[in-house]
Amino acid sequence: MVNLWLVPASTALLSLPSAALAGIVADSYDAQAQAIIDSFSVAEVVGQMTQLDLSVVMNDTTKTLNETSVRAFAKQYVGSYLNTFWSDPVGDKYGWNASEFRPIVTRIQEITMEENGGHPILYGIMAQTTLE
Repeated sequence: MVNLWLVPASTALLSLPSAALAGIVADSYDAQAQAIIDSFSVAEVVGQMTQLDLSVVMNDTTKTLNETSVRAFAKQYVGSYLNTFWSDPVGDKYGWNASEFRPIVTRIQEITMEENGGHPILYGIMAQTTLE
């Protein structure tokens, strides 16, 4: 009879410290995030809620990053970019893989944080799969 409840009870007791630690860490991150948000002006809040399509910061013909555009949007506190900018295939490619996206997103992040006081951007890709 004792064996039936001993294992679950022991497991619950052992998990308490890690659960408490996770709560402390989460509270710390929440406090840091709240401090950042509390320091925002109205313009920064509006900018952080603005999400742009990647095409607005890419050079159409060369498929390269237009850093001047990124800087201009960063100064307006834009907080997020979305999508791939490929609308048509180029040669035999229909877009970039993760290794090809990484330097572009990294550079957008670097420029943005230089211009807006160190606030990072979010980046999202809308993936599409075609079944044939």
